[in-house]
Amino acid sequence: MRERGFTLVELMVTLVVAGILVTISYPSLSRFFRDNQLGSDASQLQSMLVTARHHALNYQMPVIVCPLVNGACSNNWSGELSAFVDSDGNGSKGNDEEVLLTLEAVSYQRVYAQTSIRFGADGMLTTNAGTIRICEGDDSGLYNGVIVTKTGRSRVAEDDDHNGKRDDLNGNPISCT
Repeated sequence: MRERGFTLVELMVTLVVAGILVTISYPSLSRFFRDNQLGSDASQLQSMLVTARHHALNYQMPVIVCPLVNGACSNNWSGELSAFVDSDGNGSKGNDEEVLLTLEAVSYQRVYAQTSIRFGADGMLTTNAGTIRICEGDDSGLYNGVIVTKTGRSRVAEDDDHNGKRDDLNGNPISCT
């Protein structure tokens, strides 16, 4: 009469099959997780922009989102991003100006054509509209983006024309090269 359980041979065969399945699926799972990481960063960045715009509207104060370095906005969008109230309107963070929130630095690239995104007291952009590109940094084809319109609204980039690539503000495929 057989006891309940598995034999050593059955366990070894199961482990070998599981090992083969993991080996086969690892590259696609790795790409899936990296793509999700870029998507998560895009969502967090878009949420930061929404919060900054709402603060500007609610308190009738200009708010700036940018990568701060020693109180001044830089062009290193991969670094830590800060949203702060620009009460004196000089475009840099003073000692008495409140930092609303920060977004940590990332190991991949964030690229934007300007050093800051500025919301006026009416919630409209006082800088140019554009797309913040979020790129894996290699030729993997992994990218995402956050679109900021002149009205101050923002959204995570989508494939609007169904060509398999996310589109920027102007409807062109986002490119990370």
